[in-house]
Amino acid sequence: MPNPWPRSFARILAVPAEVAALLAAACGDGGGLRIGNATYQLAVKCYDNGVSAERAAANVRQAVSEGAAAIVDEGTGIDASWKVANDAHVPICIVYQGGVGMVNPGRAKL
Repeated sequence: MPNPWPRSFARILAVPAEVAALLAAACGDGGGLRIGNATYQLAVKCYDNGVSAERAAANVRQAVSEGAAAIVDEGTGIDASWKVANDAHVPICIVYQGGVGMVNPGRAKL
């Protein structure tokens, strides 16, 4: 089935999500994120899914295998990729407006 979304539409979703993740990672005094007695340096790594559910799921598998602490996703392929992240206990933030229908309302933090 052909993809109904042009790549330019995907960039409209991706750029704000990327900027938000970069800003979140840069918050604080530059000393990293302190949790208990441990301090973690945050880095943002971006993957391009090309608006392909198959590529999006592969990206999540790769991110999890590389030790991702969290995933920010615009929702493409979320039906296929959420289980990979869930099994690895990696949270996914779905940033596309309307994504609320993709999460468990009993567990969602909206």
